[in-house]
Amino acid sequence: AVHGELDVLANTLRELGRAVVVGHSLGGLQAVTLALADNPHLAGVIGLGSPVAGYLNPRVPYFEARSIMGWALPLFGPVEVKRFLVGHATLPFCSAVQRWVVEKLEELADENTNRLSHKSN
Repeated sequence: AVHGELDVLANTLRELGRAVVVGHSLGGLQAVTLALADNPHLAGVIGLGSPVAGYLNPRVPYFEARSIMGWALPLFGPVEVKRFLVGHATLPFCSAVQRWVVEKLEELADENTNRLSHKSN
């Protein structure tokens, strides 16, 4: 079932064009899985409590928000791992997390704009 969901996500990205995927929990794991593959339509990943640990080598910028429970999972490879004093289930609903996600989306948008302007010069 998870593989089918990844196919749907990859097809959606293909239809939308280049985009950043934000995913919570298993959705974050799926987004990270896409970031580890070579997907030309993926501009970045923001995970919220993704059940991943260890060293990752994503092919796009990857940011991860961790809850109190997620602090114990060692994670290396993201551009930034931010810890929030909230429970796992409430990560997407916390205003501090939402502000952080918007900040990361703006950073990625600026980065993509700069990349495009360098290509046209």
